[in-house]
Amino acid sequence: MVKDPVITDNVLEKRTIDEIFNLEDPVIVAALLENGTYEEVAIKNLEVNNSRVNKVIMPQAKLKKAEFIDVTFNYCDFSNADLSGAYMNRVIFKDCKMMGAKLTDMNIKDVVFENCQLAMGLFGESKFSHCAFRNSKLTSSDFYQVQFKNIELTECDIDGANFEGTSLKQIDLSTCLFSSINVDLHRLKGCTINEYQAAYFTRLLGLNVK
Repeated sequence: MVKDPVITDNVLEKRTIDEIFNLEDPVIVAALLENGTYEEVAIKNLEVNNSRVNKVIMPQAKLKKAEFIDVTFNYCDFSNADLSGAYMNRVIFKDCKMMGAKLTDMNIKDVVFENCQLAMGLFGESKFSHCAFRNSKLTSSDFYQVQFKNIELTECDIDGANFEGTSLKQIDLSTCLFSSINVDLHRLKGCTINEYQAAYFTRLLGLNVK
């Protein structure tokens, strides 16, 4: 089970992203960040704790090694942003756009992506523990050599996704949609699939079913 963010809403203070640019140490705690568009900005070592972020648009932002703990993101846009090396714990992304985002080498625990656009997202060499992808678009995304532990994939479009070098043991793909994905067949052991998906993998193995 994925743990929810622990946020003390009664103490949240309205802040703006503009304030972060003036901080020597960009640490935001107990904040309500809403609205605003910030294209191609760069914030190194950003830390956001016990906060809610709503309708913030940051396409192509450079947010390497950001740290998010107990945070919710709603209707935000991080398309083509660089969040490589990020650490996240008890975070929810809901109705967010993260198409083409660089999410490599992350360490994330108890994180939910719900109804998010993650097409062409790069997740390579990240570590996921107790995380969930729900009703999200992951077409042509790259999960190369990712470590999965207690992962939920529910009603996601994973067509064209790459899972090369990644074990899918104990992962249930049966509600996901795809016409083709790239996997190491020997790393499918223990994965749950539906009958239509089974037919696809049977063809990959070169087997004929009568």
